[in-house]
Amino acid sequence: MQMTTLLLLANLLARVRKRPAKSEDVSPSPPPDQPAKDSVMPNEFDFLDKHFNETTEPYLAAQDAYERFGNYPAARTSTVVYAMKWDALVTDITNAVINYSYGTIFNSNCFATLGEYKGRPQWNIILTGVNYVNAVKEVAGVKIYNYTNGTVIINADVVGGNPPGLGDIVHLQAAVGSCSGEIPLKN
Repeated sequence: MQMTTLLLLANLLARVRKRPAKSEDVSPSPPPDQPAKDSVMPNEFDFLDKHFNETTEPYLAAQDAYERFGNYPAARTSTVVYAMKWDALVTDITNAVINYSYGTIFNSNCFATLGEYKGRPQWNIILTGVNYVNAVKEVAGVKIYNYTNGTVIINADVVGGNPPGLGDIVHLQAAVGSCSGEIPLKN
């Protein structure tokens, strides 16, 4: 029984992938006479990459949060986690799912619960102790605030059955944190 559990853990950990390539890292489009191929393999963390910046500068994360409104004009808020390594973020999320499925194995600042959304099971992953910026659309424009020692909630699809596995991340939202003030956008 223990060997099976270890194999399942090893398999789940092997699913942790490196940060997907940014669009500028992708090779240029092939000539029109050749079919286009996606050079970036999608994975469960693609959505999260749009809400992440490794920078330690809050104004750079704020710029990312603001620019997301151009791609999603109907959005009312935009949150970007920053000042964290991508591998650490992915590992924390993966470990939270493993801890839920197998009992506490990893010491983590992240934990997971199972919920439901539109009749389907969904992961609710709570990540604590992070820095993030939260941009909010208001009548007079966009206000962006910086938060330290904050908490964000990540929602992801559930794959598999028993134990449930981590599927695509589908949503990220700010929860609480220590607001250190508004961040003015730089031109």
